[in-house]
Amino acid sequence: DWRFQYTEEKTYIYRIWPGQMSKNYRGRYDYAFRILSKFIDENPEVLPSKLKSRAWADMYVSRGMSIAVAEKTFIEPFTDILKGMRHDFLYVQLWKALIKLLIRRI
Repeated sequence: DWRFQYTEEKTYIYRIWPGQMSKNYRGRYDYAFRILSKFIDENPEVLPSKLKSRAWADMYVSRGMSIAVAEKTFIEPFTDILKGMRHDFLYVQLWKALIKLLIRRI
């Protein structure tokens, strides 16, 4: 129910600075884990348990792969993927991430 309209006028400013979250992937994931945890704790009946498990698995996989790409490491991302597995063993993205991580290791 939203209407959009084009304007040539500048309506925002994007500021780049050393402490911004887009460069601080570890901090971004720390906050994301806190937000997800708080939401689930405060709203336990809102989401089905399968969706909660998928959300946790996705968070761990995403963080692991962000670290793997940015830092060229293996152990910490692998550990995150294993944590994701404990939440949703059948999550396809998890298995794709694991394969990518292992191929980079070879």
